Amino acid sequence: MFAAALHHDQLALRLPVRTESVAIGRRAAAQFAEETGCEATTLWRVRLSVSEALSNVVLHAHPADEEAQHHLVLFAESDDRAVSVTISDDGLGLRARTDSPGMGLGLSLIASSCDELALDTGSDGGAIVRMTFLR
Repeated sequence: MFAAALHHDQLALRLPVRTESVAIGRRAAAQFAEETGCEATTLWRVRLSVSEALSNVVLHAHPADEEAQHHLVLFAESDDRAVSVTISDDGLGLRARTDSPGMGLGLSLIASSCDELALDTGSDGGAIVRMTFLR
């Protein structure tokens, strides 16, 4: 189950930490970017970056046996200058992992696909990834 709120310049989604949430979040963020006037090249970058960020949550935020108990939040906002997408989770936070199932390229791919990238730790210890795409 997920919750969504959409206003003309903001989108908020609360999704379970599951593989299918990657596609749901990617589609929602891309649709929001398109409806707020982003061009095709920006839409491609939004899709790629949001997919990577959401995949990172699914792969790294929680032990696999705990995923169903946790949620992530996707928040997008738009203004005349840019579209920003923030993804936050209540997981283990950003940390080095020697047992990572991924290739370790996700954050660098996100950084090269968006115009601004900010990484932070939430008050609950989870990760916050804020991506900005200039118009």
